[in-house]
Amino acid sequence: MRMLDGIENTETGDEVEFLSYEYELERTGVTPRLVAQERENFWYDIESVRGVNSLQPICIEVKTSKSSWNKARLFFSSGEYKSMMRNKPNYYFHLWDLSSTEPKLLVVESGEVEAHIPQDMGEGEWKKVEIPFSAFNW
Repeated sequence: MRMLDGIENTETGDEVEFLSYEYELERTGVTPRLVAQERENFWYDIESVRGVNSLQPICIEVKTSKSSWNKARLFFSSGEYKSMMRNKPNYYFHLWDLSSTEPKLLVVESGEVEAHIPQDMGEGEWKKVEIPFSAFNW
């Protein structure tokens, strides 16, 4: 059963990365790079550019849920967090709500996510954090 869930999650992830790919292509007119498809553990999914008039690279982490945005959760690893901090302020999240026939996208800046990240204390070190999609302004 876990294997089937993993396959379904991978297929959904690939589908949503393509939605983000299409969104970025339309937004910028520049073909984005699906870095997660090229190499595992790249720590983000898509490399795009800031905008039509700026070719400055940006990193995009794509997160999705089949639950509506008010019930969905974003799971974020400490490795992804370290990548975000290395690439800040050029790191963004695409949060996709796939609960209806029309997917909903919210683009979130890294600082908005950073506000919800726990801090390592003493000998303790966090490995994964869970943040509700509803923590962001839909």
